[in-house]
Amino acid sequence: MASSARKLAIVGAYGGVNVGDELILHCAMSLAKNAGYDASPNVIGGRDRYGEFWDRPGSPSSYVSWRSPLRAARAVMGRDLFIGGGQIIDGRAGIRNPATQLGLSLAARLTGGRVGFGGAGAAFLNAGVPR
Repeated sequence: MASSARKLAIVGAYGGVNVGDELILHCAMSLAKNAGYDASPNVIGGRDRYGEFWDRPGSPSSYVSWRSPLRAARAVMGRDLFIGGGQIIDGRAGIRNPATQLGLSLAARLTGGRVGFGGAGAAFLNAGVPR
């Protein structure tokens, strides 16, 4: 791809056994490539390393855990940031995930990137109404 391709970072609950989040990641990577982003986005997830359960072709080439905040911040600097997944974006897991997302969003925005969200929280599908 041309060197003028835009740079992207993707953050979510990737690298585990949740197939839904993994599908969101791989679809986001495919859509990003079609939208003119470079072919190797930086991926930030909750596991210490990607591939703990999913070691296959199409896995991200650059993965950083958000448990290493400085490395995660460096991974989003100067890039557009896509935050995608399931319950990671609905706050169900507590304040840490939204706080991490806010910090990474600020790092991306302050260094010239844009921020977008995608995915769906499904924690309340059976309950009907959020508690």
